[in-house]
Amino acid sequence: MQLELSVVGPVFFSPDDEETFFSWLRRIEVISQIRGQHRLLHMEFKHTPSAEEVISLLVLFRRWQLDLSALEPFRNEDNGHHILWQRSVAEAVRK
Repeated sequence: MQLELSVVGPVFFSPDDEETFFSWLRRIEVISQIRGQHRLLHMEFKHTPSAEEVISLLVLFRRWQLDLSALEPFRNEDNGHHILWQRSVAEAVRK
């Protein structure tokens, strides 16, 4: 079974912003392929992401304001405690 995720991608404000986003995404080892089509971002996974990999995706999604509902299938008792499931980065920092 091929694990995939599709989400409306972020808005980039500079070439460096875009490079930082994709560089971070490429460092998440469970991701085997990244494709973009217009504003839609498609990711394929080698296997079900570990709790640590889900949290890395969660942080990335929050920082670039992507729709977290795409990550819900990977939310479980091992990663569901993370504050960024409930709060934005700005809210989490103020807490």
